[in-house]
Amino acid sequence: MTATIQARPHGFSLIEFMMALAVVAILLGSAIPSFREIIAAMHMQVAKDALLGSLLRTRNMALMRRHPVDLCPSSDGHSCSDSLEWQAGWIIFDDLDRDDTPNDPADILFVGGANTDIAMLGTEGRQRLTFQADGTSGGSNVSITLCDRRGPERARSVVVSNVGRPRFGAPTALQAAAACAALAGKH
Repeated sequence: MTATIQARPHGFSLIEFMMALAVVAILLGSAIPSFREIIAAMHMQVAKDALLGSLLRTRNMALMRRHPVDLCPSSDGHSCSDSLEWQAGWIIFDDLDRDDTPNDPADILFVGGANTDIAMLGTEGRQRLTFQADGTSGGSNVSITLCDRRGPERARSVVVSNVGRPRFGAPTALQAAAACAALAGKH
């Protein structure tokens, strides 16, 4: 008698393949919210760093040039907007005549910003910051609060003291709510 040996099938059956595909789908589905959180946190950090960098640049320019240099929100990159919202961008400009506006395109020293995923809302009544020749920022402290789609609990602020030193800070509940409301109003 001759015994016949049956060959074992190689590969996966359709049921095994469907089960593996279901496991992969579940794993990916649970990982996507984590990736979104990481990406949102990175966008927030980039926006905070860009704003802080511009504040430091403005202060340093005022110190080096020995005259006032201004920073203000700008939606067109040429003039200051009469808004507390900074997410459309901002400009740094020489303000030799102290009229709080760039008088000539050559006065504009830097254009920055423009972030549609994050709301950036400045302190009421402070549409621009002027750094004096000694590096101070007259008036009261100013805060620019940043909020993204994660909500008020994830909002952050960049604060400039009277002596002109910018730093990161935590916004008040009202500042966070106002910035997040500005973001909700956009979309």
